[in-house]
This record gives sequence, structure tokens and C-alpha cells, in this order.
Amino acid sequence: MDGKFDELELAFIDDQLDQHGEFVRDLLMDAIEARNLIKEGVLQEGISWRVGRYGINPHLEIAFPDHGRFQDIAAYKQKKSTNTEQWTRMAEDANRALTGMRAKKKSSRRRKDTRFYASTVYGAMNRLIGRIMYEYTDAEMERMKKVIATGYNMKGN
Repeated sequence: MDGKFDELELAFIDDQLDQHGEFVRDLLMDAIEARNLIKEGVLQEGISWRVGRYGINPHLEIAFPDHGRFQDIAAYKQKKSTNTEQWTRMAEDANRALTGMRAKKKSSRRRKDTRFYASTVYGAMNRLIGRIMYEYTDAEMERMKKVIATGYNMKGN
């Protein structure tokens, strides 16, 4: 092959990207549900995908409401203690040492794991790569030629 794709190959890639978009949407919905990130259902209901082209290069766009994106980003932010909090803590420690009182047991609060996007989407990439590489067989070419000739979409509807 000379590095150029013909329309049949591009149609196959478009079809695989569309199927992968649906697969990733389902995975994202499962990940959101497993992490209990459902507030009003806006995040789950808003996940969508679209197959497009940059020139002749097919691409897959996955979109969801900013609410979900903000939850994903917030998981990486760490609370930094300020100087005031450090001085207050040192003063409390000094008072406890002088009075002989025990330190209050600090309740540990776990933050919710909101990292649902990166591991889900990038974890599914090998599946897409394998399907594009190994499922474009002669039989698939013939099926797609028939589909294109009859004017139906790639899913055979």
C-alpha cells in the first residue's frame, strides 16, 4: 500500500470509530455509575460521540457536560495548608503539651474518586486499534461494498 487510503478503507474506519464511540459511551456510563458520580443524571445523559474528518483523516469526538469534566479535574487537586492553619496547629500542639491533654482524633475524610475519563477512554484504545488492524478482511470488504452499493448505513439497517 502506498500510504493512501481508498474510500472503502475510510468507510470501514468510520464504521469502527462509530462502534467504538458507542462502546466508550457505555464504558463511561458504567464508570460514572460505579463511582457514584450521579448527581442529577446530567453527566450520564450528556455523553455523546461523533465521527468526523480532518481532511481525509477520520476522528472520533467524545463530549460530555462540563460538570463531569470539572469533577474529573477536581480529583487531582490537593488541599494545601496555609500558613495560618500551620500556626494554629502548632499553637494547639503547644497548648496540649503544656496542659497534658490528648490531641483530638482527627477524622479522616476520603475524597470521592472522580477520575472516570482518562483510564476508561485510553484503556479502550487497544480494542479500537485491534479492530481496525485485524478486522478489515476480504469478507468485510465485500460486505461493505454491498452496503455502499445498496445505500444502507454500515450497521446494515
